[in-house]
Formats: sequence, structure tokens, C-alpha cells
Amino acid sequence: MNYYEILGVTIDATQKEIKKAYRQKATELHPDTLSPDSAPSLKHLAEERFKELNHIYEVLSEPGERKTYNQELTEGRKYNLIQEINQLRDAGALEQAMHLAETLYGLFTDDRECQNIYAEVLYTLAIDLSEKVGDASKKQVKLYLQRALELANRPDLKKKIRADLELLGQPNSPKNNYNNNYNVDTESSQNDVITTDRAVRLLKAGKAGIRAWNQFRQCESYVPSLAGVDLSGADLTQTNLQGVDLSHASLINAQLSGSIFDQANLNGADLMGAIADHGSFVGAQLEGVQWVDGSCKGVDFSNANLSKANFNHSHGQHSLFVGANLSGIEWIAGNLDETDCNLANFSGAVLTQTKAKKGKFTEATFTNAHWEEANLTDANFSGANLERVDLSRANLHGVKFTKARLFGTNFNESTTCMGKNYSYIHHVGIDFAGADLSCATLVTVNLSKSDFSAATLKNTKFDQSDLGGSNLQNALISNTSFVGCNLRDADLTGTRFYFAHMDSHTNITGAKGI
Repeated sequence: MNYYEILGVTIDATQKEIKKAYRQKATELHPDTLSPDSAPSLKHLAEERFKELNHIYEVLSEPGERKTYNQELTEGRKYNLIQEINQLRDAGALEQAMHLAETLYGLFTDDRECQNIYAEVLYTLAIDLSEKVGDASKKQVKLYLQRALELANRPDLKKKIRADLELLGQPNSPKNNYNNNYNVDTESSQNDVITTDRAVRLLKAGKAGIRAWNQFRQCESYVPSLAGVDLSGADLTQTNLQGVDLSHASLINAQLSGSIFDQANLNGADLMGAIADHGSFVGAQLEGVQWVDGSCKGVDFSNANLSKANFNHSHGQHSLFVGANLSGIEWIAGNLDETDCNLANFSGAVLTQTKAKKGKFTEATFTNAHWEEANLTDANFSGANLERVDLSRANLHGVKFTKARLFGTNFNESTTCMGKNYSYIHHVGIDFAGADLSCATLVTVNLSKSDFSAATLKNTKFDQSDLGGSNLQNALISNTSFVGCNLRDADLTGTRFYFAHMDSHTNITGAKGI
């Protein structure tokens, strides 16, 4: 209870009214009014209440002190009202919050904070009402938004309100809107520029702008060109950009998570540092894109064209590249762990030091690709074409090359086990069953217990490699070099030998079929 309420007067009471109210209260509360036999505790309470009354009168009877007290009282009331408004908003009681915000604004008309609070409540109520169907609700939404725009002082709030007002300004008929406003055959170049500019404003307007853009996309078949626009740093989370021309656009450090770019044209775009986790780029054109230091985890790039793109140091774990064209892509020191790249084309790709643990590369093409020092643990290259690929110093633990084409592939100094100095007795080898390793080089590689059954080993070099306990049954060996190799306990039953190079250091102890 405040001082005015204790005296029983209003905040705008005159000094005369305050003095009169004080005298009445003093008569009621004076300790001398108590009987002599009153309890000590009651007397003490009466004394404290009388002291409090005197203090109140001292404050309210002195103009300077009264002014200071009134300011404190006003701030406290303002704070309590704001707290109550926030509680109502959190509880979803938006209409009650609006009425209370209106009261707050009425009490503190010139206070910018109170103006913005009232505007925010109106905006929130408008957005909630916009989900209802009917012309009446749309009209009320517009009124709320217009009032909110009049009150708002913050630039970000104004931007959001304007974006939704722009959406309400769209004609109701998508067909008429297309024919009358967006006819690409008759619209002037000046209108094209305005249309593109408006689209950029919406996409830069935060959540409200994105919501407006997405609703626009739902009812419009026409999409304004965004070629070459600057959307750097924009938050485009869950934005529908399907089929949009964003060629040579700047999306540096943009937030693109969950957004749809299916069939979009992003050729030559700059997405350096952009984050597009769990987005969709199905069938998109990404030729020559610069996506350095970015993130595209869990993205669907199926059938997309990423040729000659630069993804250095980017993260692409769990993404789909099924049927995608990644020829000539540069993805150095990146991450392709657990990706699905079935039927993808990596011809001429530079993937040095890029990881691809548990990746699926079945029937993919890697002709002339560079993948030195890669970590390919448990990856599957079954049926893939890895002609002349450089996999030197790569980690191939648990990799499958079943029926893969490895013509001229370089495996020199690659590792195929998790630790160093493993003997073939404990080692689990690589699956090369049915693979074509013609002209491949596997010098100084631990291939113990690997499966080369029915493999083609023409002009293949295994010099100084460990093939202990490996299965070479029914393999075709022609002009293959086993100089300095360990073939101990290897099984070459049914192998067709046309010529093999061995020397005194080749260990064939316990080998079968030789």
C-alpha cells in the first residue's frame, strides 16, 4: 500500500487535503488513545504506526520529497503493470494483455518503453488472429498492425510490422495477382527491380518477413529473380526458396537451416560460413559455389550439381548426395561422415584430408580424384569407380571395395587397422572381392586378411605390403609385383597366374595354391 492509500487520498491531492487527512489519522493512531492497561506489545505497535504516519506526512508535505516519492511510485506501478502484461502474454491471454497494455500506455503516454510494449502486444495479437479465416479477422489484423506501427519506436519491431502489412496488401486472388502484377512478358524492367527489392526486404525482415515470404510462395507461381542480391548474414531459417534464381548472390554467414532450395539456381553464389543444416537442395544448381567454413549437415543434395564448388573445411555429415554431380569439387579438410553418395560423381574431386567415416559411396565415380590422408573408416565403395584415385596415407579400416573399379588407384602407405604394428593374425582386412585393381599401387600397406577373391590384379603393385592370411581365391594375377610381400598363409586356390614378381624377401610360408 502506498502513502496516499494510507492517508486515504489520491495522488493528485492538494497540500490542504493531505494535511486534513493526516490530522484525522493522527487522532486515530496516537498511542495516547490506548487505555493504560493495554498490553506493551500493542503500545509498541501503536508507537511504530504513529512514527510511520509522521514520516508519510513529512514526505508528502515537502514538495521536493513528494516529487521524488511520486516518481518512485510511478516507476513501481509501471514495473508491476509490465510484469502482469508479460504474464498474460505467456499464458496466451492476449486480449487481456492488450487491454492492460492500453492502460499502461494511457498512464505513461510519453514513455517509449510503454509505447513499444503496447505495440508488441498488438502485433502478437494480430499474428495470432491472422491464423483465423475470414475477411472480418483480416480487417481486424490490419487495424492492429497499423496501430502497432504508429506506436512502435524500435526499428526491428517496425520492420516486422511492415513486413506483415505488406503481406496483407497482396490481392486476394493469386491468379489475378499473377496476371495483373507479375506478368513477365509485359512488366517493365523498373517493376522487375521493385519486385526484387521488395523480396529482399522481406527476406531481411527476420521471422515476420520470412513468414510473409513463405505465405507469398504458397499462393504465387511467379518467383522474382534474386540473382546477385546481397543476403549476407540474413536469418533465412526454414525459408522456401525453391526454384529461385540466386545465381552469384551473396549469402555469406547466412542462416539457412531447414530451408528449401530444391531446383534453385545458386551457380557462383558465395555461401562462405553459411549454415544450412537439415535443408534441402534437391536438383539445385550449385556450380562454382563458394561454401568455405560452412555447415550443411543432414542436407539433401540428391541430383544436385555441385561441380567445381569449393567446400573446404565445411561439415556435411549425414547428408545425401545420391546421384549428385560433384566433379571437380574442392572439399579439403572437410567432413563427409555417414553420408549417402550412391551413384554420385566425384570425378577430379580434391578431397584431401576430408573424412568420410561410414560413408556410403556405392556405385559412385571418383575417377582422377585426390583423397590423400582421408579417414574412410567403415566406408562402403562397393561397385564404385575409383580409377586413378589417390588414396595414399588414407585410413581404410573396415572399408568395402566389393566389385569396385580401382584401375591405377594409389593406396601407398594407407593404413587398414586401428592401431600400429598389428599382426595379420588379429587384423581384419579390406573387402576387395571382385574388384578391379589393375595398375593400382598398394605399396607398404597392411592388407592382411583382406578379401581379394575373384579380383583382377593386372599390373598391380603390392611391394613390401602385408597380405598375410588374405583370400586371393580365383583372382586373376597378371604381371603383378609381390616384391618383399608377406603372403604367409594366404589362400591363392584357383588363382590364375600369368606372371608374378617375387624375390627372396617374399614370404610364402603356408600359402595355398602357389
